[in-house]
Amino acid sequence: MNLHASSSNSPDRDEAICSNCGPEQTTHNHKMEACGEWRSMILEKPDDPIPVRRIFVNPRPRNLSLADILALHNKGGINSSGMSDLVHAALANEIDLPYYTFHSADELSLCIPAGRVLDEAAEGWLDDLMDGLIARKAGLRRLTEKQRTVLAYLMKSEQANRLGRYTLSLIQGTDHSGPVGLLRSSGLIELHSASDGSREVYVVCRELATEDGHAELRALFGSDGTHLDSVGRNTLNMIVLAERFSRAGGLNAKQVTRLLKTRLPEEYRQRGDDEFYRTIRHRMAGLAPEKESIDWESSEWHSAPDKMLAIRGPARLPLFRLNRGYQTSLL
Repeated sequence: MNLHASSSNSPDRDEAICSNCGPEQTTHNHKMEACGEWRSMILEKPDDPIPVRRIFVNPRPRNLSLADILALHNKGGINSSGMSDLVHAALANEIDLPYYTFHSADELSLCIPAGRVLDEAAEGWLDDLMDGLIARKAGLRRLTEKQRTVLAYLMKSEQANRLGRYTLSLIQGTDHSGPVGLLRSSGLIELHSASDGSREVYVVCRELATEDGHAELRALFGSDGTHLDSVGRNTLNMIVLAERFSRAGGLNAKQVTRLLKTRLPEEYRQRGDDEFYRTIRHRMAGLAPEKESIDWESSEWHSAPDKMLAIRGPARLPLFRLNRGYQTSLL
């Protein structure tokens, strides 16, 4: 395991770059002792359709700063209390999702990606793409910041578990029990089948975890969609999900940009913020009818048989959805 120290913009972050975790992540490397006791804290079902790799920790009140938590880990303090503090820090939205990577039976790394749990990508997912689903399940009540952070934590935990990373489970009896209970009663989160009498594994409802609409796109557009570049294909994928789960039933270019920044990181890194947005706006405009032919005052959707997207106003930031009347190309 190669660790390279690097400076941090925050005085409370003792940062390092981990060759296995990527740049801009706080990483701490540890040799494990009492391996049997450590393993008893883990519940894993890697072959489940929803893979689980969760670490269960004993709850305690939050009374440490992030610097104190990381100092404990630096001293080899891999214990339930230190891990509980990490969960508190993540749900306070002070850090992004912490996770552990095993390198051998007695060695692992703690990785804390730069950012925060409820980041721009998570906010875009919950507010732009899934707001209709959330409103239906939550009885039209707006979720609190704590509830949204819990949802983001569980979504990111599931994604990390699928990549073989171990994440810290949420424990009842802590200050996040209230949001967990309300989200569970509304059906936005549920117990995983791997849960047992003493350990509860929470996952978001399957609709909220849906990320792939490509089967529906193939059924609608046939092979025509395969000729699009990565930006075009992923834009259509976000739009088909918005049709299912958002209140608006479609997306504008700014919303798609927010959603695709983390899903197309190389494209975003190469183009930068402004060019990435312009590229998405150009792709969406090219897949929709010419703007000159649109009555922006009308609330109707405008479409053309040879265009994959339908469009409607406002003219300043138009909304797009799939054109269900699209006619596939004839060879």
